Amino acid sequence: MPAEIVSQLYWYVYPMGKSFCKIKGFLNIFTVSSETYCLCAVAVDRWRKMCRPHGWQIRPQYAFRICIVIAVVAAVQSSPVLVLWGLYSYQIGNITVTVCEKDEQYIGSNSHQIYIVVNTVIIISSILAMDIVYIALYVNIPKLLLKPTHHLRTNASDESTDKRGTGTYPVDITDTDDGGVDSISKTLSIDIIDQNSQEPTTKDTKRSTGALCVLSNNASSSDIGTIPATTKRSQNKHKKTMRIRIITRLTLTLCVIFSITIFIYAGLLISIGSNKTKLHGMSYNGKALFLFALRLVFINHVINPFVYWIMDREFRNVLYQAFYRIRNK
Repeated sequence: MPAEIVSQLYWYVYPMGKSFCKIKGFLNIFTVSSETYCLCAVAVDRWRKMCRPHGWQIRPQYAFRICIVIAVVAAVQSSPVLVLWGLYSYQIGNITVTVCEKDEQYIGSNSHQIYIVVNTVIIISSILAMDIVYIALYVNIPKLLLKPTHHLRTNASDESTDKRGTGTYPVDITDTDDGGVDSISKTLSIDIIDQNSQEPTTKDTKRSTGALCVLSNNASSSDIGTIPATTKRSQNKHKKTMRIRIITRLTLTLCVIFSITIFIYAGLLISIGSNKTKLHGMSYNGKALFLFALRLVFINHVINPFVYWIMDREFRNVLYQAFYRIRNK
């Protein structure tokens, strides 16, 4: 951003030299490419956490490696800028104007335009893939949260010929629709009754989805007392659903803003590359609007920290810890 400020202050007379101009162009493309790939990695991470919670996840050590790979790929992708960008001088009447755009050696070549088009296609394709992942995730959130779970895990397919047997089985009950159970994980001794045997009394039995089960005396009555009411379970599920929707909506909004600014940025770059005199022939107001829209991509650098501060508690905690350590040094 400081290099862009210099370009705006000294638009017609560029005093910083050719090397500074090349570095500025390299950092612009490097920053945009890195942001795009990082947001794609975040989109994949959120998708894995929501849709494949028991599968492979991006752990911190993998995230660090991904960041290194992204930096290397973005640097390679931005390296042609060090050759194609530079100072360009032209005459307006009896005044010589020098700007930081194409290098004078490539004024008559299409290399600059080809690079911009290829780079734009790569970035826009990545952004579209990222947006599709976020939209699909946001649409599927209600289905993921309301996915039914098994209330009681039993060996229902057991075709044992014994009329009555006792065994100890782990019971994992979560979010039942009729019992109001929030989260209980107990090991209960249950009596398995063959359905072909004599029908037991109603007082001693309860029917499950696959087999008839009788709670033995080993199951404490306090286990039943710990089951919350259906209303409380519904409220907790509603709060959880709303929280995940809000977080996903914020992230999706952030990506949409980034996508819009990138589309504008890429379109204006292609416009400049296709007609080298277009910008210089604009009025002052038109040129100011054009340059403002071109630099609008930097708004993402300002928005991102505030959005993550609002929606990511871990991000806030890390900053609090960093400030605390700095203050105590």
